[in-house]
Amino acid sequence: MNYRHYQLEDFLCDEDFKEWVLDPNSRSNNFWGKVLRSSPDIESRIIQAKEIILNMEFKEEVPTESDFNEVLSNISDAIQSNDYEVESQPELHSRFYWLKIAAIILIVLLPTIFLYKSLNQSTEQDEQITIEYINKFNPAGQKSKIYLPDGTSVWLNSESSVSYVDGFEIDQRRVELIGEAYFDIVKDAKKPFVVKANNVSVMALGTSFNVRDYQDEDQVNISLTTGEVLVTTNNDLSKVYLHPGEQVILGRTDGRIVESKFDPRTTIGWKDGLIYFENASYAEITKKLQRWYGVKFKLLSDTSPDWGYTGSFRESSLEMVMERLSYVESFGYEIHNNVVWIK
Repeated sequence: MNYRHYQLEDFLCDEDFKEWVLDPNSRSNNFWGKVLRSSPDIESRIIQAKEIILNMEFKEEVPTESDFNEVLSNISDAIQSNDYEVESQPELHSRFYWLKIAAIILIVLLPTIFLYKSLNQSTEQDEQITIEYINKFNPAGQKSKIYLPDGTSVWLNSESSVSYVDGFEIDQRRVELIGEAYFDIVKDAKKPFVVKANNVSVMALGTSFNVRDYQDEDQVNISLTTGEVLVTTNNDLSKVYLHPGEQVILGRTDGRIVESKFDPRTTIGWKDGLIYFENASYAEITKKLQRWYGVKFKLLSDTSPDWGYTGSFRESSLEMVMERLSYVESFGYEIHNNVVWIK
């Protein structure tokens, strides 16, 4: 299956994708991880589709056939009405598009969600249970600091998202991460804090650490600044305890784990507005700047420049960064419509 050309509605209709979002396992995590690595341009669509699915309310009552018929009739009437003629009123395209997405959710997702809920609902039939997921997402060029229900602080990097049950679960504080985030955990001995990434879980009681798990990268990094954490791979074959100043690097394809020390400037400087490079190549620099500033880099020549840049920038504009880089590495550039052209 070629997912490169999948749009948001395609992911919402894909049974394998929905199964991965609602009930992930090591096999599906590996499969969708490979999809993202082979087609990194679709990551934002996958994140958005995942958020839509997780944001659906899980209700215990299964709708009747008449309920579905009424909803589908209303959607059909709205789409066919003149209010949504896209060609005559292009400014309404966004409303039309999202109405179509709403139709897909009702027609395709609800049966799956009701079935999923029915298999996991409480035996107390009279008690109505509603699970509400909170999702936070940063596009390229945007970073944010958020606070979780227990007071934990999270610095969320660009092209990253976190999701969690509102108020957390009964026995643990579980957060799902795509991308990169730094966590400063509020201590609670009765409810461990768990960060679930694609191939690894990190458990802590009260500590500070960074998790980097971008799907288009070959490795996952967990770096500890204070306290102690237990890092566990999804298959439970490897468990590692980390102490301050230590990190674990997990190979995404081979599952190999390497323990080492880390440079805070390189690993966690991003949360304080610091961009740090050490003998960085053209590919390393442009990849980081694309994510940091939400731009694209394009070469006007056929060969990549031979860069080996070392330096740092703190709370700097893209123009300032490019001025210094171009002086040190001796190249010309132009910035036009969020594209940086390297001459």
